[in-house]
Amino acid sequence: MSQALILYAAVAVLLQLTAVHCGPSYKPNSPLQGIDVWTNADAEWFEYPEASPSSNYYVPIANERPNFGIAVSGGGYRAVTLALGYVRALHMLNLTQQARYLSSNSGGSWFNSAFSYQQLRPVNEFLGPYLPPQGLGMSALKQVKNGAHGAFATTICESSIIFSGVTGAVVDVVTGSKTGPGAWSLAVGDAFLKPYNLNADKSTVTAAGTKGPIHPALQQLNGIDVYTYQAGSDKMTDDGVPRPFPIVLGTIFGRTKNTSYFAPIEFTPLYIGCPPALVNTSNPNRTVGGGFVDPQGFNSAPPNPVPDVPAALASSLGSGVSSTAGAALPGDTAAPVPAAAAASALKAAQTGKHRLLLQTPSSNLTAAAAGVRNAALNAELPLQTTVDSTYVVPLKVMMGISSSFLAQGLRPDLAGTLAELTGTEDLDYWNQINFRGQRQPFADGGGTDNLAITPLLRRGITNIVSCIAMVVHIDNNTNIDDWAVGQWDIAALFGAVPLENRNIRKGQINGMSPEQLNKVTQVFSASAWPAFFKALQASIAAGGPVYHQATYTVLDNKYQAIRGGWKVKVLWVANGLQKNWEKLLPPDTQGTLAKSRYMKGGLYEGNKALRDAAPRQGDGNGELKMFPYISTFDANYGPEMTGLLSQMATWQMLELKPQLQQLVAGSGVVISEARNVGTATPDKDIGKKPLQSSSGQVAIWSGLLVWLGVAASMIMWA
Repeated sequence: MSQALILYAAVAVLLQLTAVHCGPSYKPNSPLQGIDVWTNADAEWFEYPEASPSSNYYVPIANERPNFGIAVSGGGYRAVTLALGYVRALHMLNLTQQARYLSSNSGGSWFNSAFSYQQLRPVNEFLGPYLPPQGLGMSALKQVKNGAHGAFATTICESSIIFSGVTGAVVDVVTGSKTGPGAWSLAVGDAFLKPYNLNADKSTVTAAGTKGPIHPALQQLNGIDVYTYQAGSDKMTDDGVPRPFPIVLGTIFGRTKNTSYFAPIEFTPLYIGCPPALVNTSNPNRTVGGGFVDPQGFNSAPPNPVPDVPAALASSLGSGVSSTAGAALPGDTAAPVPAAAAASALKAAQTGKHRLLLQTPSSNLTAAAAGVRNAALNAELPLQTTVDSTYVVPLKVMMGISSSFLAQGLRPDLAGTLAELTGTEDLDYWNQINFRGQRQPFADGGGTDNLAITPLLRRGITNIVSCIAMVVHIDNNTNIDDWAVGQWDIAALFGAVPLENRNIRKGQINGMSPEQLNKVTQVFSASAWPAFFKALQASIAAGGPVYHQATYTVLDNKYQAIRGGWKVKVLWVANGLQKNWEKLLPPDTQGTLAKSRYMKGGLYEGNKALRDAAPRQGDGNGELKMFPYISTFDANYGPEMTGLLSQMATWQMLELKPQLQQLVAGSGVVISEARNVGTATPDKDIGKKPLQSSSGQVAIWSGLLVWLGVAASMIMWA
């Protein structure tokens, strides 16, 4: 550790010469009035604002479209590139136009944020055209950087984040200048939002096309950019049909000496917050969750006075998970209702105003009576309050939090300054239970759900396409427990991470014990895990596409604010080895892939079973040596990687049209014939960045050294 600190200090000296610093921010001149607040987000009667017909925040597509959603997983550049390909195919099949939601985590959120908010490029041009494998020769792949595969493909292969992100983080630590968006958020914003005019530090988000007027505080913000999700008519689509409602997943995280704790937080155009109520009985300021606040009120001091909570709502505040742990996780004891709230609720019940609303759980009511009760309770929301904003959180910070995997992966005992070196965001947070709070660190959503499927389950979505950016190969020789450890983000959804395994270092995965990881993540029965594993094995052995389709009974999970007991159909689509696609590639591309995979550390090294008959050609491409299982730590994709990975994903999803039809049967979704509506972008400079100056090059290489040190602290637990 001492050597690492010496390295950091040396790097910091270099960095101060480069004038890299955190971004400016928008600090309102006076407290913001009319901030909307939603409590009781984990209650059985709660309706999410976009889906609550009585709310001004109601978004028609959230109820009028079929019960269908899309989730794109995390996984850095691998995930953002696959998300582009998967969503391109779904758009070609007319499915994005019918989906209620697009939820995402980490690298998937880089795609989701740009795709959902941008008003610069028509969607067809943003997604770009599908190129069948026969058209992916090496010369054609080089044209990705010139817009031949669409605007966002060019953005991916022209972006650069790791170096600049960690470089800026060191300066934030050394100079103490972090008073706005952190270095990581600045880096990902510059890479993925700047090409679409979404990158202002002084900015916020909202939505147009809601039932009524929303976000009263916007009128008090002068000189700030407002990025608007078009929930009504969308001029960027061919027919004006809105894109799916976006949900970006992150976490609030904390650590004791030996354990990490994570709580989910959702960023949407309408609100930000943590749905589960996670009560800390030893330190009320560390209680998190229970609801949402509008985006302009997030990152503020606790409201004073607190919102006036109607008795019907106060009676169930804080009825989620209770714990004495530092980050309010985990525990099994229900938290006591605050005495004042309980007395107020009792008085209201006795005087009659809310008697019928309080006395009976939904399970004991007829559907009609429960509907009346639920509508009455939701009509009490949102509450309103006044807050003193630290600074208004821009879109880049939301996206940066969702993808802050460096912070999420730190060993639990390496906190403080080392955590700051990862570029994590520290924001002023207050909960919607006791309306208290403190400064909290935020990290990648993978701490609770890397696949970003839980936001859809919280909203009762019954038909889901889960787009997975897998990183660990699977074949007929793979041990199911070994693979579950490597892909713990998938296995934990089934509670199937093994409690003991040779690949688990120091008894922890992602800073948690396997038992804790399963407990806070599981939403499906463990008995369904072997079928998932075997389906992926079989589809890879068959040459692809790689998928599994199943129907599950959703399980209760209070750590996720998910109520179970209902059925969901999921089509899981993953980027496994797909020889049926590869054998259609032109000979020069097949040869380059083969040559690359034989490189040291490549997919074929030491694994004869995976080798094929394709002749090795050219010098190979080190970037492609593990294709398609590229490490999350590999960033800054070139045009060949961007083109191959995204077009493979599109081919794969199009090949799964029969499975998609089975998934949505009876839901009202209509799948069209695949239309290659994507277009190349005529602007060859889209997504490109100016050349680095010589001082910028020093900062970049200095940042690389720091990133390597941080990465080592995360992955070398021995």
